Amino acid sequence: MSTAPFSSNTVSESEILRVLREHGVLQTWENNVGILLRALPINPRRADRDRRRSFLLCQQDQPLAHLTVGPKLESLHARTQAFSQACPELACRALFFVQHDGIDYLAREYVPGTTLDDLVRANKISAEQAAESRARALRALEQSTTASMPEAAHAEASEIFSAFEQLPTLSRADREIIRETIMPIVLGEVVRRPSTRRWSNGDFTPRNLILNTAGELRLIDYEFAQITHFPEEDEWRWQTFSSPDFRSTTPFPAWMETFFWLKQMVLSHANIAPGEDAKDADHALERIAQQLLRLTPSAGSSLVRHLIAQSPVREENARLVEANAILSDKLQRTLNSRSWRLTAWLRAIRRVLSNRSS
Repeated sequence: MSTAPFSSNTVSESEILRVLREHGVLQTWENNVGILLRALPINPRRADRDRRRSFLLCQQDQPLAHLTVGPKLESLHARTQAFSQACPELACRALFFVQHDGIDYLAREYVPGTTLDDLVRANKISAEQAAESRARALRALEQSTTASMPEAAHAEASEIFSAFEQLPTLSRADREIIRETIMPIVLGEVVRRPSTRRWSNGDFTPRNLILNTAGELRLIDYEFAQITHFPEEDEWRWQTFSSPDFRSTTPFPAWMETFFWLKQMVLSHANIAPGEDAKDADHALERIAQQLLRLTPSAGSSLVRHLIAQSPVREENARLVEANAILSDKLQRTLNSRSWRLTAWLRAIRRVLSNRSS
């Protein structure tokens, strides 16, 4: 059993093909003469960019399958299989899964077509046609809806909060505000919701929806696929992480948007390269701070909130810095007390002010 970590230079393409032939998985194609690998681009933001590679498994110029190679792909394989069973109309099913000498080889169905993102950018379909494809995909996902219990929804949300509190980018004040202010509000809303759940690929965006010339639609990327009590996250991700061509103005309750940003920070820390995830965290915390002002109406009449909403940074920088200093002093006194439920919103305002004055 190999103990060396897998990297982009550890295993050659010829060695990959040798392993696949040794395990007999290429016999799916009657004549495997001319089988080759076409390397796909590596995402430089991923934490596993040196440990995982993706290829098109081709016969001459004809793609046969999408192949992922790297260690510890069991979870991805399980998610791919589960999502394919729950949403066969949308999924690209797993074709084979091989484990050899500490490295995993996962192949999934190759579907010819182009992402909605690329189609709209190239003016091959209109924004309205893309919206219809999005609606079709959501309807297909809704077919997997099943009844659940409030306790299960509470457990799913609590798991995110537990992971969030372990993030190294958080200060003690951040953790206290999440634990004492945001968490009770979010969990209170969660248990009051109708208890249903359905499947999602976990990253519902235009770049993960493929449309072919026959009008067939597939949803790819099952890294975060799961059955969830919060299907609204699909709409939120579409709106938050898409280009302006796809964005809508669908409003989300403050508690829900806060929860989704918390989850995004957890996923980013686990999957994005160090340094890159810190940038994502700063952005997410600013959004959480903005939602915290909506969650705590008692801050609604404060002068500081008025400054945040109304004052251009170029004209009010000095006032913002002064207000930030005042809030820093108040925050320190808050840290020395236990009255977090009354003063937690100060931390959120301070963060917004810090970002504006920097």
